[in-house]
Amino acid sequence: TIEFPDRGLADIEGYSRRWRERHGHFALSIMSSRGCPYNCAFCSRPVFGRRVRRRSVANVVEELRELRHVHGADRVRFADDILPLDRGWMMELLEAIRAEGLGLEFECLAARADLVDGEMLRAMADVGFKEVFYGVESGSDDVLGAMCKGQTREQVLRATTLTREAGMIQHWFIMFGYPGETVEDVERTVDMVLDVAPESISTTVAYPIKGTPLYDDVQGLMTNGQWRRSDDVELLFRNRYPARFYRWTVFRLNTSLRLRRTLGRRDSVPLRAFEVLGRAIARVLAVEDEAWSST
Repeated sequence: TIEFPDRGLADIEGYSRRWRERHGHFALSIMSSRGCPYNCAFCSRPVFGRRVRRRSVANVVEELRELRHVHGADRVRFADDILPLDRGWMMELLEAIRAEGLGLEFECLAARADLVDGEMLRAMADVGFKEVFYGVESGSDDVLGAMCKGQTREQVLRATTLTREAGMIQHWFIMFGYPGETVEDVERTVDMVLDVAPESISTTVAYPIKGTPLYDDVQGLMTNGQWRRSDDVELLFRNRYPARFYRWTVFRLNTSLRLRRTLGRRDSVPLRAFEVLGRAIARVLAVEDEAWSST
């Protein structure tokens, strides 16, 4: 049996104090499993491998007790590759958490839209889950297919509705710049994010991590960029559009989403005006690069 992490090696008191000052609660992480059976071409799955190794529900609950009573956490973040991978195990865990009555809140840092359902999400909310993180990646089924994501736009929209109906907020991971992505694909993603308006998002460009199919596909197109020093919108391989196109796309999406939340309506005049401007600038940047790459 693998022992629990020795969190006493860290300055838990200082960490707790700073976390509470910034977030109003103290969160620690837990992993109830390792491994992922899916084939997302960009993912660093080789770190834990395809074979899923899952802890027993009793063992997970024991560590939750330690996080609560020894370290004083009031929120726990499940950091599994995919927490709700096994529906039966997941429902058993939720029932055990409910029976234990630890008074904890939870976050699910990785869920797939095609694996959740209304009953599961309601059960998660009932035992204290506050936020679910979804690897949405793209609003284009063509791009999702190229990524080997095994997930569709329609499944994402369904999961979004069910998550909100259950009373939880959601965080979306969005990726631009996957090989083959077109301006039209980018627009589908931007439109989907603005239509749904998730409570928070993270945006990045496609990173060719060594050991992944994506890396193998673009190895001959790699630039001199340094992966370790890159930010979330720096391209590390020659793509269809230049880096400035993706930088603008990320800025435009985040700005539009802030306007969407502030104004409360997708059809508000300021948001519509910014979207028209944003699309026009994006088209100019994209066309400019296509002309350059054809010379």
